[in-house]
Amino acid sequence: MLEQCYYKFDKNLCCETESYCPEDNNATIHECIFDGKTYKDGQQFKIQNDYLCVCSPEFNGTANDKLCSRFKCDYELLYMENILNLDAPLYFEEKDGCPINWYHSEYEHDFGTVEVTGAINSSSYVCKYGSLSVPIGQQLKIDRLSIENSESDTHKTICTCDIPPLITCITGRKYVMNAE
Repeated sequence: MLEQCYYKFDKNLCCETESYCPEDNNATIHECIFDGKTYKDGQQFKIQNDYLCVCSPEFNGTANDKLCSRFKCDYELLYMENILNLDAPLYFEEKDGCPINWYHSEYEHDFGTVEVTGAINSSSYVCKYGSLSVPIGQQLKIDRLSIENSESDTHKTICTCDIPPLITCITGRKYVMNAE
């Protein structure tokens, strides 16, 4: 495909609907700017890991039903192996949408340590990460994360027991994570 050509999408279809090549190299193509990135008319982009949108002249910078479709994550179908292995889902900045990755407990030599961050809830409910149990409200320090960029100059990763049975990890830009 030529450099000025690109694929166009429809919000209701999974795949591209056409290959678009402007006949005139100087043709004006509508562009949408979202989160600092530029998209051409008909190109797809995600909003907050929740919506899949298609650039069009009607796009006003927010998700709407005409241009975006909310996608849900069918955890039980997509991630059954991870759930059964008691792995930890990793989200980007919010616990909405689908995880961007999973921390696999079976590959950890040392699962990690529970870091008590407040009073332990007397509830008998716990989250599991492999064979490790973490009380509700407590953080899990996964040792690999403390070595490999759990907190860089710009990003931070936090794993907590919020809703059993799985530990939930969130990674993101420090200024966003520290604001929560």
